[in-house]
Amino acid sequence: MDKETSTHSMILCQLLMIEVKSQGMAKQEFFEKSEISQATWSRINRGQSQLTFEDLRRAANVLSMPLTDLIEKAEKIATALPKEDVEVVDIPKKPRGASAKKSKKDNTVGEVVSTVIVVGALAFLISKIMRS
Repeated sequence: MDKETSTHSMILCQLLMIEVKSQGMAKQEFFEKSEISQATWSRINRGQSQLTFEDLRRAANVLSMPLTDLIEKAEKIATALPKEDVEVVDIPKKPRGASAKKSKKDNTVGEVVSTVIVVGALAFLISKIMRS
């Protein structure tokens, strides 16, 4: 079986969503206040795009979270995930001018199901790591 992978941006997305839920904020309200589109958030959460520093800063501000605390938690999780058989990888940079767009038709059902399973598993592992 292949080793599961995650990105730092995926970890940060999960941490932010945990905080959104704990504050009782609706996801839509969070997206509007942070000025991050739901589509962009979805791509980041699937490991297809990176969370920019500006987006991260705005998201942390919306939740009144110190950015340093958020990054520290993400690093703790990134360090612990390999023990759970999850490799934390960087998203390869695309050459300048290269198109990053992929048609929805290019996604197979297997890729979609696999992505959903990975995101769910990542959320579970982050909760487990944060409790320890």
